[in-house]
Amino acid sequence: KQNKQIDQSMSSSTSSQQDEQKKLTFSHTNTKESIAASSAVKHLVMASLKAPVFQPVDRAPVDLVAVVDRSGSMSGSKIKLVQETLEFVVQQLQATDQFAVISYANDVSTDLSLTLCTKEGKAAAVKAIRAIHASGGTNLCGGLVQGIRLLQDHKGTTNDIRSVLMLTDGQANEGYSTPADIVRAMTDKAFANKGFDSSSSSSSWGHSNRFQRHQNANFRPQQSMPQQTISFTQNSYQQNVNNSPMIYQQLQPVQQQQQQQQQQQQYPIQQLTQQVNNLNLEEKEDEEEAAEEKETTAEKSVKTPLGCTVYSFGYGNDHDAKLLKDIAEEGDGVYYFIESSDDIPTSFGDCIGGLLSVVAQTLKIKIEVQNGCTIDDLSTKYKLKTIKAKEIYEITIGDIQSEESKDIVFTINLPAIQGESKKFNIIQYSLDYFNVITEKFEKEKTMASVKRPAKEPENQTVNYSLDKQNNRIIAAQALIESSRLADAGQLDKAKALVAATIKTIKASVTHADPFCVSLVKDLEECVDGLQDSTSWGSFGRNNANSQANAHSYQRSNRSSKVSQMAYVTKSKMSKRSQFMKNYKIGRASCRERV
Repeated sequence: KQNKQIDQSMSSSTSSQQDEQKKLTFSHTNTKESIAASSAVKHLVMASLKAPVFQPVDRAPVDLVAVVDRSGSMSGSKIKLVQETLEFVVQQLQATDQFAVISYANDVSTDLSLTLCTKEGKAAAVKAIRAIHASGGTNLCGGLVQGIRLLQDHKGTTNDIRSVLMLTDGQANEGYSTPADIVRAMTDKAFANKGFDSSSSSSSWGHSNRFQRHQNANFRPQQSMPQQTISFTQNSYQQNVNNSPMIYQQLQPVQQQQQQQQQQQQYPIQQLTQQVNNLNLEEKEDEEEAAEEKETTAEKSVKTPLGCTVYSFGYGNDHDAKLLKDIAEEGDGVYYFIESSDDIPTSFGDCIGGLLSVVAQTLKIKIEVQNGCTIDDLSTKYKLKTIKAKEIYEITIGDIQSEESKDIVFTINLPAIQGESKKFNIIQYSLDYFNVITEKFEKEKTMASVKRPAKEPENQTVNYSLDKQNNRIIAAQALIESSRLADAGQLDKAKALVAATIKTIKASVTHADPFCVSLVKDLEECVDGLQDSTSWGSFGRNNANSQANAHSYQRSNRSSKVSQMAYVTKSKMSKRSQFMKNYKIGRASCRERV
């Protein structure tokens, strides 16, 4: 009896240890370990999440909806490339997976409802795919909304992993056509309805009876929080330049010798600040600003949780890269640039490999400063909710995949204090998420602190990992802002900004790190795409938006980019290899399959 109790105790202990290994790892990093007690300074910090390795023997089934652009602009090689892509994807799915096809031109049609991928189901899917023909306009918004609602309204069995795959050249010219309107229509059903022309028989995506959402006990919708993204408008750009992590200030006070050195030579990031300020950016409202202003004066947007992720695939060099990037970001997905057929196996292997290795969903990180500290800047592309300005914020991350890291870099204001402190509390973090592996909701709290001695240690260095992630952020911000400038025809200013960013990274502590070296190469490639309007339109825009998306979210989308190897997980690499191995066979035989 005593031995049985011991065995049960050991079994319980082992089970508990195994559950711990399946949880996310959370950590906090200070740019410097010690800050003088008498100093009131800006202090750069980093909150980090690391996902465990998870390789289930039997993968979780998925629900996939392919939304296909069949407009006239997709005719010829583009539509053939899309058809080959989808036929190949269908052949990789299992009998428990479900697949659907929606296509759009001027009209929107459901060519295949959500169907189990049995032998018969795959045959039906291939038949629907081959029946798609390109002609007409591009009601991209209608197709996207109907794809999302097909998953939301499905009355049958639903799988935990659900995603919309948007395949298009991205040139919307029917219905809502601006990025701001299309993104809003994804989650604002009333607004989406207004984009539906009831007098036309061409589309049904706006009918109110499609709004009834199927509530399933096994379905865990992803939460949608009010979004606040990095802003680079004329009025706010100056503030972002001075306050964002890309302008992280050297901590003060420092040793007298360092102060003298600063007088002789400016700190590199301060040089970037001056160079960017000297660009004299012109006053200009873009489409998103106008849409936001219109929204505040009219009705407010009411968001509905998507309940799925959205991945966008842009075919060819003339698609609207910014639109597809914005769609993917709203849907917690990834934007892929499909330049040629060679990109298909790696891009879709990357996408499917990620979808099949999700370990946590609806992650919320609450950040609450302590002891008189304030948050100086919290710029992130993740959804951000302000609970109390300067003090309490909540970041929502849709999901995290096996082995992925998510690093949030931000700046706080540290107050001067009376006396020394070996552990001065600065931030309390609260982490909540649904653990897909254990199927449990997890909660965790962590208090972060910094040492406050009377005098800072000599030769104190900047944290290496934090500096590297800071370089990632400034590169992503430069790609985003240079794209905005280039789209406005200000190519010289865009090039100057990227050049200044390259100089900053090269002057950083981690400039020789392979990841930072590859970041510089990415930025240099961006400059190549900014040489003139032709290079920007044919290659530069797509490349810059693709790279900005990958570096903002630490999620790979281009296999050819060395810098993105840091984001490629074992699951993605495995699927890439499998897709590449089978792709040639798949392309040769997919036309013969029924």
